[in-house]
Amino acid sequence: MALCGVVILLQRAPRALAAYGRAPTPSSASPRADSAQETQSFVVRDTVEYDVPVPPANVTPAGYWALFEALAPTDTFTIHMHPVVNHHLILGRDSVKIIVDSMARAWLAALYRDGEPSDRQRLNVAALQIQVDRDAQAQQSIAAFLKGPHVTSRDTVTAWRTAVELFTRTLHNAKPRAERMALGRTYLARLEAMPVTTAGGDLFVARLVMMGAFIRAGLTDSAIATGLRAYAALAQHPDFEVRSSATAGSGPNLLDLTQVMVGRPNGLARVDSLLKTLHQNFIVPPALAARDTALIRYGHMQEAGFAEWEGRIRLIGRPAPPLIATHWFNQPRPSKTSSAAPNAREFPLDDGTIHIIGFGWMGCAACMSAMAKMQNDQRLLPKGVSFMYYEWTFGTWGGGFVEPDEEAEHIRHYWLERKHYTFPITVWAGPKDSTAGGGFLPRDSPTRAALDVTQGPTFFIIDGHGIIRHRQAGYTNYQMDMEALVEKLLREETHDAAPSSASR
Repeated sequence: MALCGVVILLQRAPRALAAYGRAPTPSSASPRADSAQETQSFVVRDTVEYDVPVPPANVTPAGYWALFEALAPTDTFTIHMHPVVNHHLILGRDSVKIIVDSMARAWLAALYRDGEPSDRQRLNVAALQIQVDRDAQAQQSIAAFLKGPHVTSRDTVTAWRTAVELFTRTLHNAKPRAERMALGRTYLARLEAMPVTTAGGDLFVARLVMMGAFIRAGLTDSAIATGLRAYAALAQHPDFEVRSSATAGSGPNLLDLTQVMVGRPNGLARVDSLLKTLHQNFIVPPALAARDTALIRYGHMQEAGFAEWEGRIRLIGRPAPPLIATHWFNQPRPSKTSSAAPNAREFPLDDGTIHIIGFGWMGCAACMSAMAKMQNDQRLLPKGVSFMYYEWTFGTWGGGFVEPDEEAEHIRHYWLERKHYTFPITVWAGPKDSTAGGGFLPRDSPTRAALDVTQGPTFFIIDGHGIIRHRQAGYTNYQMDMEALVEKLLREETHDAAPSSASR
């Protein structure tokens, strides 16, 4: 039922503003002046209003928050979630936020229409209040939750951790507001004041959340300090299962921490030391292993999961492998040949240019969306910075088997003649090799394998020295995802600083 409800709301979203809350003024409907995406406006007819939201008797505050979680991350130009203001359909980066905020205001009004929400629902109410900038009311809701009857120490831990998450939460890597950062630090301090056996893994999570907020805010010193404190405290936690599972699940956070550490003095050495220390979290203490030998296998399983992220983390701060491909569009073909496949060439990345390289494949919807944004964002790139897209083939096209050159030609025609993309597109179209079962499969891209790219799109930023400085999954836009780091790398080159000695 929950999924059906989401679908209905998504279908109604184009004409939902009048029904789900007060429609915004034209000025509030326009994207911010620094938006990388221009607003488009189309005259439309008046739309039919829908009824008010499902009443709280049928949907709890937790249900509304779950629905918000499903809607809020939606990309602006998907599922037709665009507001209508004064007979104009508004298309812009903030369109989804306008609609979701309007819904949240209506949900809050509905929740309070018949009295105060129950104490146990106050945290979910606080989440909605924060979304619509009612921060003082949200703090009151959190306090009311903690004053409720039968509140346990575990409830208190949950409230403090949730408050840190809510006040530092931003969508699409946006920079958090200073006043909310201050509130996040306040709630984190309350959690830190609790005994470690009580705070448990929640303190570790809250510190990593705060670390991420510091990174987005550009406060690198605070980010590094908070991240290292998180892992240092985790190593001292008395519960082996908490230590091992929390470490294994923190790969993305550790990647973020690594990427801000590698530009510091002895950054790589500090990362290596941290990784070695973290492996101790997977070793079962002898006394505990004697009581429960199954924990030994549990530790090995957690360590195996962590190894995938460790391999990616260890690429950061180290030389990027050359791009090896068979077809080069919108760019000269490199002169250096490669033995990886017939007609394969190598492109070294230590050429003094900062390269932003996206990896993906034809048929990956998120990859195709990223490429459209790259085309638009080219105008934002400073001198000395370039986009490139790298993809690999599968040996088929249109339901039939094709040879590598034919498939590459289809790709060229689609991207260059139908989409009119002008940035460099590099394609690995490997020959088909026989398999043990008597079939054939295209040879894997050595570049994809070397960089351990398993999801699309995956983006890398390579500095002018050919060093990998950043890795991320997905692409919002250049300004939100990459601009700050690129400017930092350009400053490094201006001061002729080697990556290992750069500061931020």
